[in-house]
Amino acid sequence: MEPVVIRKALPSNLAAAIDFVRGNYMAKFNTAPETIWPDCMLAWKENQIVGVTAMQFSEGEPFEIEEQFFFDVPDLILPRTQVVSLGRWVCDVPGVSIALVTAAVQYSLQRGKERTLSCALPSLLRFLSRKYKLKYDALTAEVNWEKIPEVDRNFFLSDPPPMVYTADLRQWYDILEKSVTPEVVIEL
Repeated sequence: MEPVVIRKALPSNLAAAIDFVRGNYMAKFNTAPETIWPDCMLAWKENQIVGVTAMQFSEGEPFEIEEQFFFDVPDLILPRTQVVSLGRWVCDVPGVSIALVTAAVQYSLQRGKERTLSCALPSLLRFLSRKYKLKYDALTAEVNWEKIPEVDRNFFLSDPPPMVYTADLRQWYDILEKSVTPEVVIEL
């Protein structure tokens, strides 16, 4: 059986990646994100995308999440240049999702990033905390509805709504790398 291979997306893969994300978000949230960040990890099985985790890096400019939510920016702790925002994390193959985020975290660490500033559904964060003992700091945040495109609103209308959080990438990587199964190969 061919392994699932995770590697950084090439520019030529981005259209297929956004189609994959839109299909999954439509099925799960009845919403279709307009964009995907160009830095993303793709999981491939038999030449088909089976998973995506996107990464947004900053050279000092605000992250997309800072437009989508109102929250206290000083809570970032570090300069934006040391932070990555993770998002659009979806996967169709059991056991591959954790490897996808592991690859994104590893890639971010290699680029000098120390923390993530992201949003996720509370159920996902509870699962990661319970099963993998991942730590995160939830920020008090409110959705900025003026900045959420109509086609993307249902995700933000989830009950309960997505949470904004920060987390230590090194702590996540040290735990998650042990959970990557032999059926998944990460090529960075």
